[in-house]
Amino acid sequence: MSAVKERGSTELLKHGAIRAEDLKRLLKVLHSDEVELIHWFPKGIPNPEVLYGAVRTRPEIVGEVVGNIIKAEGLRLRLDVFPYGIPFPDDVIIRFETHQGSLGG
Repeated sequence: MSAVKERGSTELLKHGAIRAEDLKRLLKVLHSDEVELIHWFPKGIPNPEVLYGAVRTRPEIVGEVVGNIIKAEGLRLRLDVFPYGIPFPDDVIIRFETHQGSLGG
């Protein structure tokens, strides 16, 4: 007989809180001179389990910023990139979030 795979909240509880060193590493990337942190919300007190946030940057360096966020070890983040300005973007907003169950790296 095959083993039953755990699902739902039982599986999510295994992942635990986001580690402080992972948050510090991500904040270091987000606090560059070329990036403005416009939203940061770690959900869960005292140990956050979910993180939501957004940064604003220039279109010319959005690829570099996204690359640096991806390289920040310890967190797997969903990124949404949205350019502001028609027909030529002035700013780009990069929203990021962890998903419950996708922590660690």
